[in-house]
Amino acid sequence: MQKSVLMTLVMGCFSTGLHAQLSWEVVNRFPLFSERAFESLLSEMKGAGAGIETRLTQVNYRDNVRHLEDSAWDVKTQRYDVSRVLSRTAKIIGRTEWGSADCRWTLTPVSGVTSISEMGTCSKSPRFEVEIGKRYELEAVRSSDAKVVRTTVEPKSRLIVSLGDSFSSGEGNPDYPAQLNTKLKYQPPHDWAVDPGYPAHVVLKKSAQWLDPTCHRSVLSWPSLYAMRQALTMPDTVVQFMSFACSGAEVLDGFLLPQQNPPGNLGVTAKSKTTYVRASQQHALASALCEGQSMKTEKRELQQGLGLFLENYRSSKSTFSIRSCSNPVLPAEVLVQFGGNDARFAGVVKHVFHPPLLTYRGVPVAAQLVATIVNHGLFKVLSPVSPQEASPYIDKLPEVYALLDEGLTRLGLESSKASIRMLQYPDPVSRAHEVESHEAELSSCNGRTRDANRPVQSLIAAQLPFTHAGALYGAIPQRLLEVQSSYVPKLQSAQVAAATKHLWVLSDSTGVFRSRGICAGSAECDRLGEQCPIADRVRWAYWPASSEYVFSKRSPPWGNISDFKPYDIEQRRGMRYANDALLTSARYDSKARRVRLDWLAGIAHPTALMHARIAESLEAPLPTSSR
Repeated sequence: MQKSVLMTLVMGCFSTGLHAQLSWEVVNRFPLFSERAFESLLSEMKGAGAGIETRLTQVNYRDNVRHLEDSAWDVKTQRYDVSRVLSRTAKIIGRTEWGSADCRWTLTPVSGVTSISEMGTCSKSPRFEVEIGKRYELEAVRSSDAKVVRTTVEPKSRLIVSLGDSFSSGEGNPDYPAQLNTKLKYQPPHDWAVDPGYPAHVVLKKSAQWLDPTCHRSVLSWPSLYAMRQALTMPDTVVQFMSFACSGAEVLDGFLLPQQNPPGNLGVTAKSKTTYVRASQQHALASALCEGQSMKTEKRELQQGLGLFLENYRSSKSTFSIRSCSNPVLPAEVLVQFGGNDARFAGVVKHVFHPPLLTYRGVPVAAQLVATIVNHGLFKVLSPVSPQEASPYIDKLPEVYALLDEGLTRLGLESSKASIRMLQYPDPVSRAHEVESHEAELSSCNGRTRDANRPVQSLIAAQLPFTHAGALYGAIPQRLLEVQSSYVPKLQSAQVAAATKHLWVLSDSTGVFRSRGICAGSAECDRLGEQCPIADRVRWAYWPASSEYVFSKRSPPWGNISDFKPYDIEQRRGMRYANDALLTSARYDSKARRVRLDWLAGIAHPTALMHARIAESLEAPLPTSSR
């Protein structure tokens, strides 16, 4: 959508009635939220123009919108209130230019004779309940002089569903970010959140909160921001949005099978038991689109060779099931992002940071030793995978994407019936510099990420049967370039091939991440020294610059840990470091008196600004239908 058109739509939405004698709008056009929450969001966004998605990341949702109260997502049952989201009725209001005068408002179905008539102000009518897709005539008669204005009302609906992994769930960007103590007398140590003896509650005043805490699903994800943009700019349309994305999901372990160890279930120690989400994304989607219908369940055997994707799931589980029904509700758009975890993207990014072979008294100790000590969920979050190890998984993606397509088509979700849009995974090392400056940036990045990832270093060292100060967790330049040159192009090619074969719309995120990769801003911050912007700093002031524990000595700290702003649009790096993830997503367990470990999942994930930029980059939606 052209920005000028978007500006017109937005201003028309919030200035209803300025250019027409009688206008109308749907009251709650985003039923994922309550009416009160959506009205609060409208108020927060009043006057917003182009770049509305970025503005949405700057809203104080905890205090000013409070959309987690009475949302259509039930955290306990892990289900949507489908009857509410897909309701065939809506509430509308009308507006005239006559100000506070009294008016008699009348709503009449075009195809019927029964009218509803109520008194109200001319500036805003009473709320009328209407059927989506049905036409009405709305009339206002001014009491003082009997002047009449009329218009046609035809409310529409637009269903958008989202499926996928952490890039679609919004990992690293909780709806309500953690709030830190702004009045600390002394700055906490770098390991305050992972040291069981440190009073973490002194630092963390309010825990982060998610729409879905189990899957780390947030309204600050690109699918949600994309849907909210439409709700805010289409006053005649109810945007019915449901996301089933879950951080850590794969096509097999997540879409076709109930996902093992979702990040929100990580506890405070390395002894958490194995857990599963309540239903696979395919089953949850089927339940929503087939509400009230009998469903068919087709059991399938895994193809030979795909068992390797279940190595960390249930080794004996070789079957899965696909659900369908005779008349599923068809969405206007299906936003999909799968394949990254199937191809071990998260592990490859961790490989960039993970320390090489550790040594103890000259004896090498494999980093994978951690697997024998920590719980599976934690190991999955921390475990590195080299591009070479990941290559066989990419080779299998055509078969995996075929299973994804089958799970969609069984529900009628074919390109001929719905727009199926897949987002291409980004290059996490993306840059816009010449080679010489990029090499300097990578060198600076190594030191800065060691400083920014020290909580992870402490966590890894604590899991080993000995203390090891060499567990440095910094971006290794050689590995960064290896990922950029060999892994990312192969993964993106697999996505292009799948989109071509299955007729999916492929949205390229390359431009969004250009100059916003893992190392963005590192060289500049080192060069500027104390003039480095607050947004580009990576640690709090817990050591003097001369300390052996500081690896990027020219890169200054924040003056106070609370100087960190979770959704700072001035921040150059578009991927989160450990300190970023911790200070944004920390959740305190009052019973254990510890910070939960689920913040680890946010490392190397896009910031909310990147999600907003992705949403902004998407093409204009197809024409709205009334279903």
